[in-house]
Amino acid sequence: MKNGSTVNVALLDISKAFDNVDHVKLFQQLLDVGLPPGIVELLAVWYGGSYACVRWQMCLSACYNLTVGVRQGGVLSPVLFNVYVNSVLLRLQQSNYGCVIGSQFLGCIMYADDLLLLCPSICGVKKMLNICIEEFSDLNLTLNVQKSCILHFGARYMCNCKEVQFDGGAIQFVDKAKYLGIMLKVGRKFGVDLQYMKSNFYGSFNCVFHRVARFHSEIVILQLVTSFCQPYLLYCTECLGLTMTQIRSITHT
Repeated sequence: MKNGSTVNVALLDISKAFDNVDHVKLFQQLLDVGLPPGIVELLAVWYGGSYACVRWQMCLSACYNLTVGVRQGGVLSPVLFNVYVNSVLLRLQQSNYGCVIGSQFLGCIMYADDLLLLCPSICGVKKMLNICIEEFSDLNLTLNVQKSCILHFGARYMCNCKEVQFDGGAIQFVDKAKYLGIMLKVGRKFGVDLQYMKSNFYGSFNCVFHRVARFHSEIVILQLVTSFCQPYLLYCTECLGLTMTQIRSITHT
C-alpha cells in the first residue's frame, strides 16, 4: 500500500474443513512429503478405528465408522490439515497472482481453515479463487459463499466492483469483516473497527459489574475487569499499528 497498490483481500471460509478431510488422500500426501511408511500406517490404524454414534436422550444408535475428518481439538489435527491443503498454497504461489514484496510471495495467508487471498487486482483475485475452487474440489472441500467476502485497502478502496462470481454463487464486497477476532475495516490505510472492540469491552464490563458491584470491593472489581473485559479491548492491538487518535480513544475507554 505504501507503494500505491490497492490490496484486495478475499476472506474465504471452507465449509467444515476439518470434518471433510479424506483419509486416503491425507495418508498419500503424508507419504509424498517423506513421512516414514511406518508412521503413516500407525495413523491409518488410529483413524481407521474411529467410530461414532448418535445419542438421543438415553438411546444410542448403532456405531458407524468415520472415514473422513480429523479429530477436533486433537494435537495432530492442525498439522495433518496443513499437509492436506498444502497443494492449494503451492498452486497459488506458482500462479504468479497475488501480492509480492521483493521476492517474498504474500498472496495467501492461511490460519487453520481461514484462508486470505491478497492481490492488487480483482482479476487476479478471480484467478486465485478459481485455483482454490479447483484444488478444493480435488480435496473434497467446498467454499462457504455466505461466510466469504472481499475488502479493499488502499487509495482506490472506494471503487465499486461487481460481485465475484463462481459456480457456488457470488462473493460480496463489504466494508467490514471479522478475521481471527479482529474486525477489519476498509480504508485508504489498513485499519480495524475500534467501535467493535469498544462495544465488546462495554458489554463484558456491564455483565461483570452488574453481578459483583454490590458484593465486592473496587480492587476485586478492577481485577475482574482486567482479567475478563480488558482483553476484548486490547486483543492484538500491539500488531495493528494504531494511530495516536486510536490510542487515545482506547485509553479513554
